[in-house]
Amino acid sequence: MALSSRRRRTTVAPRSHRLSQPSLLFQATVQVFVTTPTEEKDAVTNRAMAAIAGLFVFPSKHVVFDINRWTFLPQKGALCDRTYAGSRMSSVLPQIQDLADYCPSSPTAAMIHHLGQIEAPSSIWLTTGLLYLVVTLACNIAYFNVVVQNLANDYGWAGFNCTGMQPFLANTFNRQLQWASTLQTPTPIALDKPATGDASQQYNVMSTAIKWSRGAVQRQVLDPFTPFTTVITDLRAMNPCMLPWMATQYCWLDFNRSWAMAATAQRQTRCLHHATNAAAYLESGLRNIADWAAWDHCWGVSFDVGVARDLRASAAGRAWLTATSTNANSVAAEVRYWTVVHGLQSFGLQWQNYKSAGMTDAITIVNALGVAYPLLLSQSVGAFHIKQQTSYKLYWSFASDLWAIGANRTSVGGKSLLRASAEFGFANVTRADLLFENTTLVAPLNAGFERLDAMLGPFGA
Repeated sequence: MALSSRRRRTTVAPRSHRLSQPSLLFQATVQVFVTTPTEEKDAVTNRAMAAIAGLFVFPSKHVVFDINRWTFLPQKGALCDRTYAGSRMSSVLPQIQDLADYCPSSPTAAMIHHLGQIEAPSSIWLTTGLLYLVVTLACNIAYFNVVVQNLANDYGWAGFNCTGMQPFLANTFNRQLQWASTLQTPTPIALDKPATGDASQQYNVMSTAIKWSRGAVQRQVLDPFTPFTTVITDLRAMNPCMLPWMATQYCWLDFNRSWAMAATAQRQTRCLHHATNAAAYLESGLRNIADWAAWDHCWGVSFDVGVARDLRASAAGRAWLTATSTNANSVAAEVRYWTVVHGLQSFGLQWQNYKSAGMTDAITIVNALGVAYPLLLSQSVGAFHIKQQTSYKLYWSFASDLWAIGANRTSVGGKSLLRASAEFGFANVTRADLLFENTTLVAPLNAGFERLDAMLGPFGA
């Protein structure tokens, strides 16, 4: 195979006009693209071109400030142009407007001598500038060596790391939370005391464990002294569909106790001991539902059958429904409504084992700049255990009540949950009967269950 090639020779005719070279103060990158325009309308002024190149003219003082060299130069001759034969073209041209009268075609000996005198700095200033640079660089290096440990993390905490200090801090707080008499009592912790030390594992290795008690979740959930601010905030953040699954047996519908809800008269009498517990009132959850559309989608039919239908029969009931569903109080105003208006003091739930609560526990670290960062102590994921539970025998949750009255196949289907209603579902049926219907209880009861039923009343109530 033979390869052949031809070279095409192209002749470029020289341009007929001469180009204009800008001032020697302009950088080479500027000079490359500066030449005579093809049309007069494309021209720009000499001062505009100088500003783009970093040269600012002060006509009143007859000087030019060179921002690249950070010095002043005399205006006369600083921006003068010289002609030369060039090959590059551009649409940008430095015009010599008001300086054209005295700009020579080439630098004169006097101009060169004058510029040389201006640009020659004093040896004192050179020495001072050099010392300034050396001192500032040394100070920067010294400062960096001092703060390098503190800048290693966002906390500004020297020596903090993920395998040593973080697990030690989390384990220390988890132990203190487990030993504290109440979660609301402030307990200062001195990390540098020997008593705070942890000899159960080494913290200078590559892998360390954070230990926490699973009982801490139940302790937090069942704490009756949780601040109302936290309770109301959590209720509003809760998925409305999960509200009936809270482990509480409602005694009254509203805070004014106008509509009772206990399944038995004996249970309603016992409710008087829980009059200051906000969890005994269904209104505490309903008035803090953030998404009523979601509530209606999940429980709207059952709630209408068991509660709203009877309320709409009276003016007071309709007014309560409207006020509850349109509550727009702030958290602080809602706390005052609970405590000042209705005298509520706590929010205590009941024990259950049909679900495990999820919790994320963290502490907040505030650095020297006032910026706060969370540090995780423990985390658990909530889950239901309907098939493994045993607490349904005590009370099977308000969600099961809503299911029972909304299902036609139960003995309370279509009935009301309000004791004053003519259609009260538990007037002739007990919750124990419902438990036998869905096989939560199996007849006949053993001797232990029979004795418990005789002492406390029917199961489920």
